Amino acid sequence: MRKISSINLFKHLTFTQVDQQSRSPAKFFASSPSTSAFLLDSEGMHEDNESNNENQITVSWIWSREKTKKHLIVYWIYSFLVVALDETFPLFCMSVASGLGITESQIGNILTGSGLCYVLIQYFAVTKSVSKFGVYNAMLVGTFTSIPMASLLPFSLVLNRGSEPGELRIEVLVYLSVVYSIARVSSSIVFSTLTMTTNRTVPFHARATVNGFSMVGGSFGKALGPTFAGILFAFSASSGVFRAPFGSVFVFCIIGFMGLILIALVRDLMDFVDTIDDDVRQKPGETDQNSRSSSSINEESEEDIPTF
Repeated sequence: MRKISSINLFKHLTFTQVDQQSRSPAKFFASSPSTSAFLLDSEGMHEDNESNNENQITVSWIWSREKTKKHLIVYWIYSFLVVALDETFPLFCMSVASGLGITESQIGNILTGSGLCYVLIQYFAVTKSVSKFGVYNAMLVGTFTSIPMASLLPFSLVLNRGSEPGELRIEVLVYLSVVYSIARVSSSIVFSTLTMTTNRTVPFHARATVNGFSMVGGSFGKALGPTFAGILFAFSASSGVFRAPFGSVFVFCIIGFMGLILIALVRDLMDFVDTIDDDVRQKPGETDQNSRSSSSINEESEEDIPTF
């Protein structure tokens, strides 16, 4: 490799006076065809940094967007309810007074059966439902067949009636595996469609920040889920307010009712189906009225950075 003296690095460049009022100097000057050194226009870089600071994505800007805020709230609530259901189901299976009273190995058999069903139909359920019904309709169907399915789990007590304590009939095993797998597959549909629609409510350069913000809220909801499920099930099963085994029935009815409330929230999101992409390129500080015009102007004015 040829070494170039730092003293003579820009010796061959010709500096001319530029009329700043007529034209602005180029931002990049190649030193020579044989080198990759270049000069940067510090004034232009300063202007670019200022424009980037003006368009910086902030949490307050994200929260000020009504579409994005409602999608995030639904995502956080759904994360909370999914974890609450996952924590309540093993407690229901192990409870002797208000549940099935089965062993850990039998619970493992139920989860194995539901996991097998989940693996077989999860991919096809997500892709087919979105392609057939659309994103928001698939989200609505997934919400209806996930959390509200919790109200069907107590029917296993009726199916297992008459069996020995700690015994689980094969039909009950199949029933619980199918119902729980449907809830898990539906949760994948909801999470996938929620992520897609939330990303469509913001400009492409803000999606990383929005996804991070949604994960923070979702993690907080998932942290509250086990606490809520444990307190609710402990109160319903051991407080004496409900006669066994209706304590667990009350717990699943509460979770199912919260799932119905979530359906109403998802139904409210469907009002954005025709306007979800109206301001997808909007930058912070811009209004909804000039978002489209400004985005088209920016697309025409942007130039690729030259490479050497």
